[in-house]
Amino acid sequence: MAVSVATSVAARMIIDARLSMPRLARDVVARPDVIARLEASRARAVTLLCAPAGYGKTTAVVSWLQALVQADAPVAWCSIDEGDDHLFTFVTYVVAAIERTLPGACPNLAAGLHGVDLPAPGDLAEMFLADLARLPQRLTLLLDDYHHIHASAIHQFIASVLRRRPPLLHLVITARALPPLALARLRAAGEVTELDATQLAFSQDETSQLLETLAGQSIDAATVECFQAQTEGWVVGLRLLAARSDDGDARPLFDRERRSQQFLFDFLIQEVLSKLPASTLDFLLETSILSTLTPALCDAVRSQDSSQESAALLRQLVHDNLFITETAEHDGWYRYHPQFQACLRQQLHQQRSAEAINHLYLRAAGWYGEHGYITESLQAYLAADRPEHAADQLERTLSMLYRQEQNQLLQLCWACCHLRWWRSDRRC
Repeated sequence: MAVSVATSVAARMIIDARLSMPRLARDVVARPDVIARLEASRARAVTLLCAPAGYGKTTAVVSWLQALVQADAPVAWCSIDEGDDHLFTFVTYVVAAIERTLPGACPNLAAGLHGVDLPAPGDLAEMFLADLARLPQRLTLLLDDYHHIHASAIHQFIASVLRRRPPLLHLVITARALPPLALARLRAAGEVTELDATQLAFSQDETSQLLETLAGQSIDAATVECFQAQTEGWVVGLRLLAARSDDGDARPLFDRERRSQQFLFDFLIQEVLSKLPASTLDFLLETSILSTLTPALCDAVRSQDSSQESAALLRQLVHDNLFITETAEHDGWYRYHPQFQACLRQQLHQQRSAEAINHLYLRAAGWYGEHGYITESLQAYLAADRPEHAADQLERTLSMLYRQEQNQLLQLCWACCHLRWWRSDRRC
């Protein structure tokens, strides 16, 4: 059904800055491997960079596209925000981005926007394809922050264009989650290049380069390894953990880590947590006590009856790149990024009472014990401040531990007993 432009969201004045590539920071780390993958993708129809906030998606594509611009290859850049989630506004910005690079390149699409009625997504796609067929050379169109787009009409417009595989268009999309663009056929044809958090994460060598640049001095290998383990190559996490204060604090990185970690948590709260539905945030907070997650365990902790809802939510969190991944060791198990989990736990302790948190640990301990995860059960009982429950668990499993020579676990159990006896003495 046609939509009257007069009754649609009014076209905003084009913000020219959103049609320009951002400037790179002075301390950007050269990433030849990532650039090589992006350069190799030019022969394909689509390049997708999908990763959580702060993984360097925009920096990577700017580093790559700058070389194309210097070689006089046509590159159109469009930064997307929440206000573009309407077909008319979105296509208006696409036309402006392309015609900023190639003036007059989209006469058909521009005419479609200025008619009495806004054409359907498929019809706009046909107009765009007619324009693309007239281009003098291949165009790279970059849509940055596409995760702001939810309107099905926009997804239909992009999918309709890609379905025809226009030879003179290379579409590059950055987003925090995989967009619903029906790319199965293009993938099967080898026409899609995808980079996710795994490919965009900093290697240990890259982490070392960044830390040394930020610190202004050489960094020992042990410090680099620790930062790499804490962030898993998440570049914003590295930058924020290693951040200097405004007063020029030049103490070693580790001495400043606690305060810098709060910078990182503030970033996650503002960029990620504040934008989630309340039900999703509750799930994240309550399950943040778990080192690894499975749907049944999540339901036990949250006192839910069926694991289907948790299973669906975990899959959705993975799809949305919400700092959660499936573990390589066990199917159906997941884990949070260490810094994301630390932030969630901080929020949990700020928003819930100690008693409520202890009940989460108690329910986790019960599930662990019932399913034979003795170490995890004991640790959860201790976290819940219930050493007597841990000692009871110990009595039920002590002989088995001796037989299996679980020495480390036995030491933990021995500590539980000491704590239980100490508390008993204090009550006497």
